[in-house]
Amino acid sequence: MTEKPAWKVIETIYHVEYINPEKISSEDICNSIFRNFILIKYNLNFIKNLPEIYLYNPEIFIFGGIPVKRFSVYLGPMFEAWSNNQFCERCDCRGVRYTFTCGGSLLSGSVGFQKSYCPDCNKFFNHKIHGSVGYYFCLARKLMNGRHNMADIKRTITTPIIYTDNRPIEQPIASKVSEETIGPPIKTLGIAEIINKLPIS
Repeated sequence: MTEKPAWKVIETIYHVEYINPEKISSEDICNSIFRNFILIKYNLNFIKNLPEIYLYNPEIFIFGGIPVKRFSVYLGPMFEAWSNNQFCERCDCRGVRYTFTCGGSLLSGSVGFQKSYCPDCNKFFNHKIHGSVGYYFCLARKLMNGRHNMADIKRTITTPIIYTDNRPIEQPIASKVSEETIGPPIKTLGIAEIINKLPIS
């Protein structure tokens, strides 16, 4: 007679975003990035070869809106997009405004905010351009496809089983849960470390 199993093992793999460990405010991060905008843009080829910089998530390049969850674009992909004339619009000073965040309703197309920066006149702008939220959301989602700095976590759960009339009945999941990091994420540098590491100053 075959012995009936007393436990069922459930294994799931899910993704966990690597959180930037910096202890400074998003406003300070924003100021540091745009104060060094030309320096970062000039060193884009250097940044592409360094995942600890390329995959840095400043959590200020945010796109999305109702009814979907907003998400971040990382430093490298954002500057790469700007260098390819994406997220760019003509500024009143005849320079280029670089859009770095946009949110609103993807259903109606209404824009709650669309923030941009022009290095030529060194000004920040907050426009409400109808329809741009959906356009920028799709562009940002495509841009970040396959470029997230994430860890794969395997969770193993044991579930007790009892038998009634030879039928297995699973009981509430047992409290024993183990987690194992399958693919460790890249530990990125902070913005101050990034600026200091760039070769052209």
